[in-house]
Parts: sequence; structure tokens; C-alpha cells
Amino acid sequence: INEAEVDWEKHKAQLVQCSKCKRSFYPHRLKKHEDACIKI
Repeated sequence: INEAEVDWEKHKAQLVQCSKCKRSFYPHRLKKHEDACIKI
């Protein structure tokens, strides 16, 4: 199996943290998540 090599540092650099739960998301998904997020 030849899997594409993933640059995790580049991937993580794109993520934005939720202000409520501190989980990380792509910027275009953050608003949707924060609207539904319940702080744990």
C-alpha cells in the first residue's frame, strides 16, 4: 500500500481552536462547530 505522505505540521498549522472546548478545526468548519458546541 502506497499512502501519500502527510506533513502533519503543515496540517496542524491550518487548524483553528474552538474558544469553548479548545478542539481544533479547519477555519471553514469552526463557525458550524461553535454554534453547536457545548463546553465539556
